[in-house]
Amino acid sequence: MTIYRIVNNDRCFNQFCFDRDNFLDKVENVPETRKYMMFGFHNLSLKKLWGDYCGSFTPYEGEEINSIPDLQVWTGATLIMSPLAYNALSSLLLPYSECLPVTCGGQVFHLFNCLTSIDADEEKSERVEDNGFVASVSKLEFKPTDRLVFKTRYDNHSSLYCQDQVKQVIEREGLQGIQLQSNLTIEVF
Repeated sequence: MTIYRIVNNDRCFNQFCFDRDNFLDKVENVPETRKYMMFGFHNLSLKKLWGDYCGSFTPYEGEEINSIPDLQVWTGATLIMSPLAYNALSSLLLPYSECLPVTCGGQVFHLFNCLTSIDADEEKSERVEDNGFVASVSKLEFKPTDRLVFKTRYDNHSSLYCQDQVKQVIEREGLQGIQLQSNLTIEVF
């Protein structure tokens, strides 16, 4: 079982832009708003707050790239998926998440919000904490799992992980925009 961390291929594609205020404006009180600002960390569903939203893809500052990715990490353990990526991956990913529509340039993309969290194998993993939050993960391992895509509290739910079956579909369909890294070490902040 090989587990991969999903990361962006930043400088080859435009970045997904979406105003969180779209759904934060629907939250009823300040404490709940604070939780939803960090929805991935708190493992919250966005479905009840979701509406007919639009996003866009823009070049990174100083870049002149005009290429839209099939897959891109948006924030933490969320992905934006093109129609091609959604058609290829949705049957694999939906048991672990919610996929919410977002219109970009007249096409319906989907925001993949991972809602599946598994524990790291703490005996084989190492991290540095700062004020109760994970600052870095120097070693990360998981016990065998049948979950194809997931996040972990061990890194504050800051990354998305997948298994070989997801990687094989991404490669077979030629989906671009992300890299799958077998080195799971990260600097969170």
